Amino acid sequence: MPRLSTIIPHRGNSLALENTILSVLENQSDDCEVILVHDGSYSDPYNLSDELLIIEEQTDNPITLLNVGLMAACSPTICVLTPGATLQNGSWITAAKQISSARGVGAVAVETVCGSSSAFGISAKATKDSSYLQRGTVDQKRQAAVAGPSLMAGFYDRKTLLALDGWNEQLSWENADIEMALLMNQLGIHCELAPVQINLDHTAVRSHNNTIVKQLAEVSVAYGVSGSGTSTAMTDLLRGCLTGHISAAVAWSTGIMSAARGVKPIQDRIENAKHNYAQLVEQRRASLERVERRAAA
Repeated sequence: MPRLSTIIPHRGNSLALENTILSVLENQSDDCEVILVHDGSYSDPYNLSDELLIIEEQTDNPITLLNVGLMAACSPTICVLTPGATLQNGSWITAAKQISSARGVGAVAVETVCGSSSAFGISAKATKDSSYLQRGTVDQKRQAAVAGPSLMAGFYDRKTLLALDGWNEQLSWENADIEMALLMNQLGIHCELAPVQINLDHTAVRSHNNTIVKQLAEVSVAYGVSGSGTSTAMTDLLRGCLTGHISAAVAWSTGIMSAARGVKPIQDRIENAKHNYAQLVEQRRASLERVERRAAA
């Protein structure tokens, strides 16, 4: 069994993808697997099928591509890399060792570098204060507490992801990692920060348009980070206007107002995840007890 499965979802930028594939193949050990899930736009011009597991999935949803890769993975640990990510050396694999079910560490974030800008996963503050979500300041910009990895690059415990039913396919690429961090925070699943640096090209920068902002407001309400209703919407609208982000403030407030219609699926997801993760924790506890009894016999 490989010890690490690297999933690369691909939707059309072949140059960025090939740079990432080359970087991974040059910097991984033999006990790792690489899973490329694409939307039909990759023709494998270099005949890499002997070195990669290549899966074609006819969808324009990048989160679906990720979940298909998750279901195909065999390793206990998952690494997600966006096309355009390149690795500096083989030390990036060591981040996987920080994942520990015994300590409740289900994910590990890494430093991603794009030009002169660095990010360290999803900010822990953003999972507790809706003003961060409204402004789009969700990426941790310095080495501090993180709530989860970004989908640009990060590591996850595979069984934990499966218990949580993977990433939410109803959300945009820009919001799915934020929602996953919120979900892990709800369940007490910890994320650590690894001393690993991964480079990104300009195509991997997180977007923050009004559609994304509106959706993130709905997610914020579902997780209780933000209130709902007219009063909250008007307060948040004023807050956004005072900071000069009028268009985004309108989108956020619209999302707050419409959240009542969209929170049910997310709330159901949270409840299912709580049940399934509790079962996983119990299974691991029982397994550990069996191992200890055999060792003591």
